[in-house]
Amino acid sequence: MPLKRVGRKRESLGVEKRAAERFGGKVQPSSGSLWHRKGDFLVGRRLIGECKSTRSKSIRVELEWLKKLERVALQSGRCPVLVLSFQGSREPQVVCLLFNDFEELFHRRVSEEKCSGKG
Repeated sequence: MPLKRVGRKRESLGVEKRAAERFGGKVQPSSGSLWHRKGDFLVGRRLIGECKSTRSKSIRVELEWLKKLERVALQSGRCPVLVLSFQGSREPQVVCLLFNDFEELFHRRVSEEKCSGKG
């Protein structure tokens, strides 16, 4: 049983590292075990990310994860991002944003498209 846990931890660290790289950020060393190292990865002063992965075909997103991530993001002045990965995938597969953050990104994108003549 302990070997399985080590494998899962290593797999989780891989997901964190790849998510951080995809966003251009860095993994938080010892995230979750030190009070001052919140979030699994940081992207400058813009994003704070938390990664969750599962080997099953589904994952339940817990309200407490979102509340904690939002609280930490507010304290650090960053946008919270929850990254989900399924079935031992080598890449993050789903990104969850708070509705207000998504809405802001959406409207910014629509404005950019209008200005460039794409919309």
